[in-house]
Amino acid sequence: MLQFANYEKSTRKLDEDTYECLIYYNKETETKLLIEILSFGPMIKVVGNETFLRLIKERLMKQAAL
Repeated sequence: MLQFANYEKSTRKLDEDTYECLIYYNKETETKLLIEILSFGPMIKVVGNETFLRLIKERLMKQAAL
C-alpha cells in the first residue's frame, strides 16, 4: 500500500492474501498511477473504471508491439 500513499484510497481485506483498494485520483495524475499499477505485473487485478482499463490495455499492447 505504500506505493499508493500519495492517493486518497479505501482498502479492505477480502481474504487471507487478497485486498480491494479503491483509489481516487485526479486526471492529471492518471499516467503516473497507470505506470505504478503496471509495475505490479500479474500480481494485481484492475476492475471497474472502464476508461482506466482501456488505458491499461492500450499501454500493454504498445509494449507488446515493441
